[in-house]
Amino acid sequence: MSSTPGPDLVLAGTVDKAADAILVGLETTAGDPRLIGDHFLGDAARDVLAGLVAVGATGRRDQVHRIPAPSSLPVASVVSVGLGGADDRSEDLVRAAAGTAARALTGIGHVSTTLAPAGLGAVAEGLVLGAYRFTEFTKPAEDDAPSLTRIDLLVDSPRDKQTKADLTRAVAVAEAVGVARDLVNTPPSHLFPAEFAERARTLGSAAGLSVEVLDERALERGGAVVVSRQGEGCDADAVEPLRDSMRARRTAAGVIAGDDGDLGDAHVTRFPSGAPASILLMITVLNRR
Repeated sequence: MSSTPGPDLVLAGTVDKAADAILVGLETTAGDPRLIGDHFLGDAARDVLAGLVAVGATGRRDQVHRIPAPSSLPVASVVSVGLGGADDRSEDLVRAAAGTAARALTGIGHVSTTLAPAGLGAVAEGLVLGAYRFTEFTKPAEDDAPSLTRIDLLVDSPRDKQTKADLTRAVAVAEAVGVARDLVNTPPSHLFPAEFAERARTLGSAAGLSVEVLDERALERGGAVVVSRQGEGCDADAVEPLRDSMRARRTAAGVIAGDDGDLGDAHVTRFPSGAPASILLMITVLNRR
């Protein structure tokens, strides 16, 4: 594992007394800030909103503030993140705001959040991705703050099957993106082609897939266009048959290649690039059993 393990995401209906902080979302409605999921805070919602406004929180996108929690809440502090205008809300903006919030939760181990009503899947993905840290080649400093280990997502029906399924899917996607980032962040000296193939085998097997690793000769026998040297490109005569071959296939296939561009360029700049890492993780997520 090349990255620091992300936080556990747990569905909950109330704020856990063991939580260290509450993460809330602020959006603007008619120019005024409004708490998302304020019903989870009960009577403390009014005090939380007033406290955040007092320190300058407006609900502006990605704006982060932290205040002491009202005595009626079982946590030490409240952290807010802005989502912008309520009419402009989208999954991408919610995911980005959740990621911003996760990066701001330094030193907090256990958090409850009211963000889920803004979009459970996008919130979960953003929190996991925002907490991502690539630590393969670094040693933790002695004074490093504790990492975020658990996030309780407050929802109205924690036991609802669809809600559980939505969270499971979001976490699977976010974790896959994290593994793809690991692959891209690892230098070629440690992630050479044979190592990449072995990691692909491990990931595929874990997803219940049968994995076959083909060498250059096997690829050529199968009619593939092989670009084996760094910086070596494919001319048009090689690219067009490859396009035709891909169009002709009626079965879904996973193509893992060191291609930094589209088929029009077919130019290898390094191995592996983001493209094969993304394709590999897409295949394993879609086929996870």
